[in-house]
Amino acid sequence: MENEFLNAELRKSHLSFKGLFFTLMALFIVGAIATTLYILSQRSLRIAFMSDRDGDNEIYVMEMDGSGVVNITNNEAQDGLPGWSERKRSIAFLSTRESTSAAIYRMNLYGKRLKALVTNMPIIATFPAWSPDGKWIAFDSGLAGQSDIYLINVKTGEVRNLTDHPSADRFYGWSPDSNQVLFVSNRGDQTVNNPAIYSITLESSEMVRLTEPDSVNVLASWSPDGKKIAFTSDRDGNAEIYIMDRDGKNVTRLTDNPKFEGFPIWSPDGKRIAYISIDEVTEEGNPEIYVMNSDGSDQRNLSNHPMQDGLEWEFSWSPDGSKILFTTDRDGNLEIYVMDADGGNPTNLTNHPANDSAPAWIK
Repeated sequence: MENEFLNAELRKSHLSFKGLFFTLMALFIVGAIATTLYILSQRSLRIAFMSDRDGDNEIYVMEMDGSGVVNITNNEAQDGLPGWSERKRSIAFLSTRESTSAAIYRMNLYGKRLKALVTNMPIIATFPAWSPDGKWIAFDSGLAGQSDIYLINVKTGEVRNLTDHPSADRFYGWSPDSNQVLFVSNRGDQTVNNPAIYSITLESSEMVRLTEPDSVNVLASWSPDGKKIAFTSDRDGNAEIYIMDRDGKNVTRLTDNPKFEGFPIWSPDGKRIAYISIDEVTEEGNPEIYVMNSDGSDQRNLSNHPMQDGLEWEFSWSPDGSKILFTTDRDGNLEIYVMDADGGNPTNLTNHPANDSAPAWIK
């Protein structure tokens, strides 16, 4: 009887030990997976940029901390202005490798699977802009005073003139659902100095003018939820940042001071807007990167440096909204910096005597 009791207790202890063992193993595995996923998510965030460090403009990729720099174009042509599509895991960029005029190409993160998309049009030097769903690439094409917005069908390679008008049309951004494009134009009753902001629907080509012709309205960007549009206007005497509904209604002024303030960029969660503030729009001006809440409150200078930050209006939020990437000449040449979203820990990522610019997040 005593042996049976002892054996029963041993079996219970064994089962309890097995249960505890498997519980601990499960917790360990879950923890290891979570840690691995976190590490992979951090490692997966890279930065593409343009540099002339090898004698001509090339596209490079580096880790988020500036390490592991790799030239992924590496040829004698001029390559630059990379744009990344997370959906397609591809970079679209401008290149002169087949002619003296810029053409649009596509490649993967390692510079492989190179494909020419557009080679026979006068491309205006703007970033090839992927649609969020990865199905289209938008770009401007034309000569000074007259340009149109074109779309490349990524699957078929077909190129479509979206705006097709004898005016100056410039691309500004995709709607989050990839169904509409924002652009600025001096068409209709606009003078050359008073461009207006328009939206156009891809499927129907329906076009809507969102701002009036009595002032300059430019530099528009869609909120992440597609409900609002931030833009720059001089309707009250100088360039300030405004916000409106996607149909142009309920216009609200967000900034109000004598400086030029423009180039609004929404944070990924839509709660904040980063923008450029500058005393004068000249080579001697000192652009600074500011941030504010999406209602205009809590406006703060993030870069706060006597040199020029956000040069060429190159600054962007990281995909998680925790960092801001920007181009600056604070070291005497063009360098790419990153800082926390509150302006802390500004770090030179490129740190090279050449000129480095046009940074793009890669996730």
